[in-house]
Amino acid sequence: MQLFDNHVFTLNPNISWEYVDTPLAKLAIIDEFYEDIDAVQHELSKVPATKTAGHCDDVEDYRLSYINSMRGTDLPFTNTYRDVVSDIISCKTSIRQADMLAVNVNRLKTDRALSQYYNIHTDHDKSKPDADVVSTVVMLNDHYEDGEGTSFFYNLGNMPYWMDKDALEVMYFMQGKKNRAVVFSAKLNHGATYSTPQFMNEYRYSQAIFSDIT
Repeated sequence: MQLFDNHVFTLNPNISWEYVDTPLAKLAIIDEFYEDIDAVQHELSKVPATKTAGHCDDVEDYRLSYINSMRGTDLPFTNTYRDVVSDIISCKTSIRQADMLAVNVNRLKTDRALSQYYNIHTDHDKSKPDADVVSTVVMLNDHYEDGEGTSFFYNLGNMPYWMDKDALEVMYFMQGKKNRAVVFSAKLNHGATYSTPQFMNEYRYSQAIFSDIT
């Protein structure tokens, strides 16, 4: 029997961030998000993965999900994360689904994503247009080749699932780095950027966390 150790999901007690100004909104970059990223990676290997709606002939698209339902299985990062985001945006926030761990897992089956962007999206709930939501993406792989990371775009609103890279201007590119996180407005279009064959040979792991501005 494999036991899942939820206690390793503890944020770095000395967490800090740097702001990045963009034409649409300010981003915050956090290095060393988790206190023990190696332990986090080990525990994630125990969480089951299921296919998402984005799974297709060109991309393997899965999500790892864990929801605590028993006493003592809370995820310890959630309260600290809420306070960190509140400090970053100078506004009170509450973490959405504080009992849930959600990790996107992708691997390229073809080289299509090297010339086209795949699944550029916002995290904003279109059924609640007046809601203010803050997103965080945490990079969980050991290493990222140059050009592998997350991009943010000037365009707002719905985007095609696949789009030629030449047709879309990047507003800001965040180079992937182990245990690096980016905090941003959920209204910004963003998505994984694939520039090398790295993730044709291994899975790309990124955690998604959402907070509501209260």
